[in-house]
Amino acid sequence: MSSGGWLRKGREFLEESESGFSRGKYWFTCFNAHQAAEFFLKGKLLDRCGAFTFTHDLAVLLNELCMCLSVDLPKDILFAAQFLTPHYIESRYPGSKGVNYDKSLAENCLEMCKKIINWVEKL
Repeated sequence: MSSGGWLRKGREFLEESESGFSRGKYWFTCFNAHQAAEFFLKGKLLDRCGAFTFTHDLAVLLNELCMCLSVDLPKDILFAAQFLTPHYIESRYPGSKGVNYDKSLAENCLEMCKKIINWVEKL
C-alpha cells in the first residue's frame, strides 16, 4: 500500500472513532483511535523514510520516525502514544485487563489520537 493509502485509511479510522463515540461505543472509539494514529505514523514513515517496523506500539513508531527525520520527540506526543497503545489489544478482548471503556476514556483516546495526527501532519 502506498503512503497515501495508509493516510486515507488513517482518516477512515479517525472517522470511525468519532462515529463510535457519538453512538456510545467507547471500546470501538479507543480501538479506532489507536488504529488512526498507527496508520498516520506508518504512512508518514513510508513516505519520508521508505519503510516502517512491523509493530502496533505507537511509541516505537514515533521513535523510528524521529530518528529517521532527525527531529525531537515531544513529551506530550510520546505520552499520547503510550496512552493509546494498550487499547489496540485491550479494547478487543473484554475483561482482559479490567478496563472500563466509558465516555471519559473514549474522549481521552480521541484527544490523544488527534494530538499524534496533528503532530505527524506538521512534519
